[in-house]
Amino acid sequence: MKTVAGITLLSALALAPMAQAAGSMEDVNRIVTAASDHGVSHFNELETEDGRMTEVEGWLDDEWHVEVAIDGSGDIGREERQKRIDGAWGMTTDQVRQYAEAAFGEGLTRIEEISVDTSGQVEVEGYGKRSNGEEGEALSVHFRLGDTTPSDVRRD
Repeated sequence: MKTVAGITLLSALALAPMAQAAGSMEDVNRIVTAASDHGVSHFNELETEDGRMTEVEGWLDDEWHVEVAIDGSGDIGREERQKRIDGAWGMTTDQVRQYAEAAFGEGLTRIEEISVDTSGQVEVEGYGKRSNGEEGEALSVHFRLGDTTPSDVRRD
């Protein structure tokens, strides 16, 4: 009996991250709109943490880098600002939406993270459907900033 309970618990824990990700363009739009309304103009990373909060890193202007937590209703839960001299860089709100849409088009059904690095490499990570139709295949779609055609798609 303990074995069945343990397997059930492990299965639930393994599937839990999928329930916490952005499952639609509506979710992505809600997150991006809330961050933009808060003043974020350039996005470096959007990451779903625990199903209730999404952490967004980006720039308010050329001097202030910000990290904010956004809850499921779009409210800001926490904010950390840091004054920096390297200037704003990253994805615009439209680019975040375009890469999310392109990644959904490549088979992602849930997005856990969208990020860009200083060299312009964009990565969208999440989950897609396995060949048997079940949800849960880890999937990452890579782009070059400015181009919504995937440069690489990795399935785990």
